[in-house]
Amino acid sequence: INSDALDLNLPSDNSSSSPPSVTPPTSTPVQPPAPSFISQYKKGSTYPKFSTSNNIVANETITYKTVGTTPLKMNVYYPSDGLKNKNIAIICFEGSAWVHDTANWDGGKLAQTAKYYANRGFVAITVCHRSITYSSDTDVYDLLEDCADAYKYIEDNLDYVNDDYMMLLGESAGGHLALQLSLDSRYGVNPHTVVAMNPVIDLNDKNIELNFATTLINLMKFT
Repeated sequence: INSDALDLNLPSDNSSSSPPSVTPPTSTPVQPPAPSFISQYKKGSTYPKFSTSNNIVANETITYKTVGTTPLKMNVYYPSDGLKNKNIAIICFEGSAWVHDTANWDGGKLAQTAKYYANRGFVAITVCHRSITYSSDTDVYDLLEDCADAYKYIEDNLDYVNDDYMMLLGESAGGHLALQLSLDSRYGVNPHTVVAMNPVIDLNDKNIELNFATTLINLMKFT
């Protein structure tokens, strides 16, 4: 084989010779563009806050029950193409370790999620239940009772909701509430579908750390 013809540019047979040097590129590698939503949050800017509804306006705000002097509310978001005779409803329970500001609730962390589904033809409802920190004797059973009462209120009072197609959607601790309601017949809640997003389901994990030990004890009763 004629190596010259192949133009292999092989080094000469000289053990003292150094390997050919490699010249690094002088140009800066082109980075792929970041997703569009990333460009909105450049270094030093304010990241989106999910602790409030971000001023998303509901079509209805309803007080479904009152505990002591505290009204518990739900926000209803109509389908963007208008209400029909009977609509599929998605009922949203937010997370955050069963804690939120009950007195100043304005739609909650899942308001944006609710609006997303409303824009796709559903009736979407966010629900405020008592925070686990509402009082010293509040436990998770109280929160489940609130969520069950909200569900029953929707069944009994929102004529534009199809009772056969009510869906529960919960995120994190809200996923726990949605699952528990649907699995425990004592609450009388029979949703068509349950969507539990990264739910709390294993309460036996000894690594679980909560700021309220009594709550953990109450949660352990579910397992």
